[in-house]
Amino acid sequence: MARTLLEADDIASGALTRALLNTTTPGSAVIAKVIAGAGVSLAYTGADAGTGDVTIAISTAKSSKTAAYSVVAGDCGATIILGGAAYYAVTFPTPGSIATGFYRIVNNDSRAKKIILTGGVTYKLWPGQSDEISNITGSWEPLKGPQRYVQTGTHSIYVNPTSGVADTDGLASGSSAFNTFAAAYADWLANYDAGGFYCQFNLAAGTTFTSPGDVAVIGLPPGGVGCIIDGGGTSAGGGALINPSSGTAAQNAGSIQYIGFSGNVTIQNLSVDSAYGSGVVIAAAGELNVGSNVYFGACLTSHTLASGSGSVLYIFGPVYVTGNSFTHNLATQLGFLIDYSSTTFVNAVTFSYYVYCTIDGVFQVGSLGSYSTSFVNPTNVTGGRYWVGSGGVISGVAGNYTYFPGTTAGGGTGGTYDGGSYTVNVGAFYLYGPSTSAPPALTFLAPANAPCEITGDVNGQIAWVMNLGDGTTQSGSNVGADFGIFRYSDAGALIDQPLKITRSTGVVSAMGAGGLSVAPSSGAVDAHAVLSKASGLASLNNRIWGETAGSARWELNLGSQTSESGSNAGSDFAIGRYSDAGTLIDYPLSIVRSSGQVTVTDNLSVLGTTYLSAAGLYVKGSSTGYTGLVSANASATTYTLTLPPITDTVAALTATQTLTNKTLALTAGTASAAPLTFSAGTNLTAAAAGTHEYDGSAFYATPTASCRGVMRTEQVMALSGAYTLTSQTAAQKLLNGTTNGALTLPVGTYQFECAFSLSSMSTSSGSFGFALGGTATFTQMWWATANKAALATASSDYTSFNTAANTALTTANTTATGYAMIKGIIRVTVAGTIIPEVSLGVAAAAVVGANSYFKISPLGSSAVVDVGNWS
Repeated sequence: MARTLLEADDIASGALTRALLNTTTPGSAVIAKVIAGAGVSLAYTGADAGTGDVTIAISTAKSSKTAAYSVVAGDCGATIILGGAAYYAVTFPTPGSIATGFYRIVNNDSRAKKIILTGGVTYKLWPGQSDEISNITGSWEPLKGPQRYVQTGTHSIYVNPTSGVADTDGLASGSSAFNTFAAAYADWLANYDAGGFYCQFNLAAGTTFTSPGDVAVIGLPPGGVGCIIDGGGTSAGGGALINPSSGTAAQNAGSIQYIGFSGNVTIQNLSVDSAYGSGVVIAAAGELNVGSNVYFGACLTSHTLASGSGSVLYIFGPVYVTGNSFTHNLATQLGFLIDYSSTTFVNAVTFSYYVYCTIDGVFQVGSLGSYSTSFVNPTNVTGGRYWVGSGGVISGVAGNYTYFPGTTAGGGTGGTYDGGSYTVNVGAFYLYGPSTSAPPALTFLAPANAPCEITGDVNGQIAWVMNLGDGTTQSGSNVGADFGIFRYSDAGALIDQPLKITRSTGVVSAMGAGGLSVAPSSGAVDAHAVLSKASGLASLNNRIWGETAGSARWELNLGSQTSESGSNAGSDFAIGRYSDAGTLIDYPLSIVRSSGQVTVTDNLSVLGTTYLSAAGLYVKGSSTGYTGLVSANASATTYTLTLPPITDTVAALTATQTLTNKTLALTAGTASAAPLTFSAGTNLTAAAAGTHEYDGSAFYATPTASCRGVMRTEQVMALSGAYTLTSQTAAQKLLNGTTNGALTLPVGTYQFECAFSLSSMSTSSGSFGFALGGTATFTQMWWATANKAALATASSDYTSFNTAANTALTTANTTATGYAMIKGIIRVTVAGTIIPEVSLGVAAAAVVGANSYFKISPLGSSAVVDVGNWS
């Protein structure tokens, strides 16, 4: 802020006023006062509002709305919370007609809300989203504005041409649905981030979509992979009907059209008719799946159409045919149409041709998993079986020219039926080359990225298929067109692929359920598999790998990359272990070929008796050093166990192991592991000198033979500050170190000690007492030394012996202070809590002094009588 110039006599006279301050000149202006806007309140010390020391407070008011709402001035600075499980509009009026400031809006609902900024943008605020909108500049300015709705799974949008509307979010059915598929799909494209998930468009069952070009799929939102169009029907029909009734042939080339993106579209549970063209069309690179319960009615051109390079139309079905068409399946202009479905002809239908392939179109039938081509009521079909020409291909029918339903033969010019498959009905088939320089050759030609197969049929059923190029995409660098062998069941159904060779890498994969077995043809021959590396160079290995989902887990190295330098050196044995990410961790076991030395890099655990067959066993150390005893083998020979230096770790010692000249060092404890843990057991019948024992009730130590003693393990509570009791005469907890002042004890016998002081007792004549409360069942015996007298003053104390709870410890008097020391034992017969308690003869808010305490330690079981060398 620029310096304010004041006349000296103004200051001297005390006549300085606001009018003398410059508030208008740019670069020189100073604040005259602070004025509160909407949603803002001021606190100030000056005589006028907004002067002196000013504190500004922003309103945190909230209001909840569940229906259409117009924002008012009172919302300025507040937060508008939107709910109501409905789609409705929130309207911001003309910016100048309402208080200037910030308006916060939060959608806490399961439905979107329409935000209308008069004179500005209109957008949807999706569930979980918020925005802050201001009119400070004279127009509405959202901080965030339109935001995409991020999917977290398969998402549902509803469409109902009967009761739906154009202006909605489509997140519920009925009147909340969109009235056209086009509006629903456009909303998904404009307002969603698919996040790698599908969107399912639920078309209302029993409704009819008649708008021209309505059900067309074009483009994907960010993160989109495809969509599902579900008509809500069943195998009995009843799903939504797609049947445009107006428009042009170009608009309605397909009642359902997929015309532009590299994704996946599935249609299911609906019906399709078309008076203009085809029922279901894919006309661009991508994948269109015809799923279950699709009913094909009358169509002008075809029920299904695959057209355009890269277009693939799969029919998984089951599908149902109720109406006529020029052809049922049409593949053209490099389109690829694959039928794995069961097709039911519900009533009599007529086709010019059941299948029509032209202009390099490909039609294939076959089986895939639980899907296989079959026909129900094929005698309901009248017309030609197929037509194939102009480079078209029909494959998968095993040369059966009557495979497709129909009443007349198939035909065509310039096409291929069954992909060029031939059946040789002779005992053998021979190929002869004209000379040694031109050996015989049999060549199979397949279109780009299509499988090239040799099929072995037995008794009319496929038994084996050998792929000389399995149809995987050839993308360069020798990728694709891999070799494979497939096996089939007696019924001709695919079982699995036992063998695969990847062309780009040469990797041979045994993929069948039976794995890889090496078995000789005769019992007199050894079974063997040989790994042979080219030389003993340092860079070469003989490896067998174990993988999980393509990621290495174990490596068996039968000749490591250790260089062979002579005298049997190099090509050592090793077992390697790998991380979950498939990276090498280490080699836990290795054997040097030249010496036979076995190295274990980590712990070695031996289950059962181990015998030494040499003069000694050395553990990570030299042949000299610390030795210990090892149990002798059957020959009664004594061997030595050479232990590592004192800093090493010795694990899994036997029950009789003796460490000579060694120190046993326990590792530091952690939050989840103690340095040393005793397991509860039965104590020695004869207590041995130097032993430590634990029977589940107490710890014991024996310093000299037969002189077993209890090791004291005390549980303690001691107050760090004074504690004020509740004013009552009934017994109450003595210590408040924990909420209840209670200690949980198992069954056993315990010795305890308690000391405490009291002050601020009533000056009316009375005494105080001590008790043990809680949920445990126990007997008790204790004695007390106590007095109700001034603290730190010599006096004659009272001594008492007690076996019952809540016993007065002193005679009654008017002194307000006192103290007590109590010692005794209890025998807990039913586990539970004990609570040290104090009672007052006269109710008062007495104070338990700081450092008052209670401690208790176990002596043994609840029936213990003696421990030690008693007689």
